[in-house]
Amino acid sequence: MSSRIIPKERLPACQPWAMDAFAPPARAAEPGGESVQCDSDLDAISPSTAGQIRHIHQQAQQAGYEAGYEAGRRAGHEAALQARNVQTALEVEKLREILHGLQKEMAAADQAIATDLLALALDLAREMVREALAVKPELMLAVVRECIRHDSLFGHPAQLHLHPNDVSLVKEHLDHELGDCAIHADARLERGGCRLQVGDSRIDATLATRWQRIAQALGRSDAWLQSA
Repeated sequence: MSSRIIPKERLPACQPWAMDAFAPPARAAEPGGESVQCDSDLDAISPSTAGQIRHIHQQAQQAGYEAGYEAGRRAGHEAALQARNVQTALEVEKLREILHGLQKEMAAADQAIATDLLALALDLAREMVREALAVKPELMLAVVRECIRHDSLFGHPAQLHLHPNDVSLVKEHLDHELGDCAIHADARLERGGCRLQVGDSRIDATLATRWQRIAQALGRSDAWLQSA
């Protein structure tokens, strides 16, 4: 049996063991690359370089602030402009409604004024006719003459009805024009008018009827005796 003891002369030289014996070997710098700077190198930056860095940082911060402020200002301006346009459109529409209402009220007022003026004109005309007939009753002769001029068209004797106070006036001025026309006094008739009857036909030339025709032509329904 051979001996397991190795002679000292055959043993290699031994190195003392240390804690970093298992640490990975240092990485060699790659060809053409820059060496890695240690944290301690940052402390080696000169004050002028640090000031430049701070200045650049401040400029970037200020530029970002100004850009954000400008963007916010534009957005706010556009929003305010849109809101103002909407408000303006609403106010314009409201003004249009007010103007339309005023126009309708003015049109109604104009119509009311025109109606009142027409009614006043008819009232004045009615009184003027009455006064004119009272002052100059022979004005009614033109009406009687117009009526008896058509009696020959019917082929029958005519019957002329007059107010009693107008009978003598008609006979005095139109006796030669009456022909076969018979005159009848009718106290129900107002002075200034007459009624001619030929057979079953009748011509109503009373003041009330003539006045009603004038009023209807003017779009009114005023009666001759309504303000009497």
